[in-house]
Amino acid sequence: MMRPASSMEAAACVVCGARPTEARCEACGAAARPGGYEVRRLIARTPHSRVYLARAPGGQEVALKELLFAHVPSSQELDAFEREARLLGTLSHPRIPRLLGHLQEGEGGSLRLYMASEYI
Repeated sequence: MMRPASSMEAAACVVCGARPTEARCEACGAAARPGGYEVRRLIARTPHSRVYLARAPGGQEVALKELLFAHVPSSQELDAFEREARLLGTLSHPRIPRLLGHLQEGEGGSLRLYMASEYI
C-alpha cells in the first residue's frame, strides 16, 4: 500500500532540527512518534524529562510528558512519575487537565515513560 510522500518523510526533530528516521531522533534522543503520538514541539524540559505538544492518533492535541529513565537520578523520581499518573487518573475537575493515558517504550537504559493529558 502506498502512503502519501508527506507521511513517509519525517518532520524535523523538535529539539535539534535533525531528521529522525525512527520513533526517536538519533541525534539527540528526542521523541518523534512515541506510542503513535506525533510530537509537534517541545514545551518544557528538565534534566530527566521533557514535555511535548503532541497530536494523538485521533487528532486531539495533548501534552505528552516523557521521563528519561537513563537520566533519572534515583528511583524516587520514577515512583513520583507513576504516582502522578495514578493520581491524575482519579481526578475530575474542569481546571485540571484530564489524563488521557500513559505508556512506556524501550527497556533498560533506553526506557521512556509517557503520560498524555489534555493540552490546555
